[in-house]
Amino acid sequence: METKPKVERQRIMEQEIAALYDRLLRQAKFYYPRSRDDAYDLCNDTMVKMLTNQNKFQEGTNLYGWACMIMRNLFINDYRRTFRQGFVMESEQEGADVFGRLELFAPDTDDYSRELDIREAIDALPENERVCINYLICGYSYERMAEIFEVPIGTVKSRIHLARKKLQKVLTRY
Repeated sequence: METKPKVERQRIMEQEIAALYDRLLRQAKFYYPRSRDDAYDLCNDTMVKMLTNQNKFQEGTNLYGWACMIMRNLFINDYRRTFRQGFVMESEQEGADVFGRLELFAPDTDDYSRELDIREAIDALPENERVCINYLICGYSYERMAEIFEVPIGTVKSRIHLARKKLQKVLTRY
């Protein structure tokens, strides 16, 4: 009798994870703005990692925040692995193909360039504000951020408010 509720919880968890795919894909495009395939791979790797480690998820916490943390860690590990191996071109033709492409994500180039502009604007923020905005984008609550940064909740709200004001000035065309 105990296995049925466990199986039911697992099925519900898998459905919730599957529902996050589109949001995670948008997040993955921030990590790999020039490579659609790498963004899809990162998103799929994140989904696999979440499904295989769903027993480690603590109920009552933010599933999307957990997914973003997994994605970030996968990206960092991949980046470190790539950095250690170095960037190697198989042939001169491949190099011409890679650098000769003008289209990044052809169907949604406007959306893509907007995302790049937003990401650049966020990266230009002071570190305290940038970190808060990134955590907010990942779905963390103000209370949880205050716990993580070990500051009062008012400080978190203030940082986010200042960051939003600065972003509004820079991103007026959107």
